[in-house]
Amino acid sequence: PNIPNIQAGLIFSRIIDTRETHIDLDCRAIRADGLFGSAQIDDRVVLFPDVNTVLVLAGIEMPHVPAQVDRSGLRALVVDDTPFLRALTSNYLQSVGFEVDQAEDGHVALTKLRNGEYDLLVTDLNMPGMDGFELAHEIPSTIHADIPMIATTSSISSEVEQRCFKAGFVSCVPAIDKNRLLKVVALMQPRD
Repeated sequence: PNIPNIQAGLIFSRIIDTRETHIDLDCRAIRADGLFGSAQIDDRVVLFPDVNTVLVLAGIEMPHVPAQVDRSGLRALVVDDTPFLRALTSNYLQSVGFEVDQAEDGHVALTKLRNGEYDLLVTDLNMPGMDGFELAHEIPSTIHADIPMIATTSSISSEVEQRCFKAGFVSCVPAIDKNRLLKVVALMQPRD
């Protein structure tokens, strides 16, 4: 996994198939430690691991997240074109009390931001149609001109981080790094 300062990986005995497909992720039907959810793809039930929990179960020490993070009563909008990552990020934010709404692209997010009340925006940078940078550019045209924005991406570099700060993001974090995302959230002061 692409989590800074953690050198670990997952090993599988065999790969049955790889494909890009739309899934209907179910986070309730099959529950187990280290499992995020499941989906039926063709005639198979496919399990999706929660990488952060799997690493903890394996005894790998993860960076500490302040235990006092409580964002109950606040609303977040999570924007990602990948359903699994959108659900994963939403789950991370719900774990600290956020009520979470989701959008599959920047256009849908912009409509939601113009019509709803949110306290935090977490958006993927790489999306078709309107990416995270383009969405950030449009934020001043909404009632959320001062909303804290966090960018998520699968590949972080110093150049990407600089672009994020110039675009108004408070931070840029790896897409599956629960601890780093929640550390950023813990440092943010809730708006009045």
